Amino acid sequence: MIRSSRVEVITAMVGDLDTVVEILDEAARWVISREWKGWEPGSFSHQSIYKQLERGEAYLGKIGGEVFGTIALQWSDKMFWGETPQDAG
Repeated sequence: MIRSSRVEVITAMVGDLDTVVEILDEAARWVISREWKGWEPGSFSHQSIYKQLERGEAYLGKIGGEVFGTIALQWSDKMFWGETPQDAG
């Protein structure tokens, strides 16, 4: 049970790799359950997520110390967005 409503966003560390991938896979299963087009569970490359973690691009959301989500802040992601201008964060 989460007792605090305080939201924290922290930089995810390399040791959080499995947590980040698990969250992304869960989100993909949710998208599929709604019959929407989108991510596929298991399609997130541990290697690419690891690289995001190394570059400090991945974050975890926490409430009451418990992880509830993840987000990546990147200047480019060719796999999802293709070629983008240099200033397209």
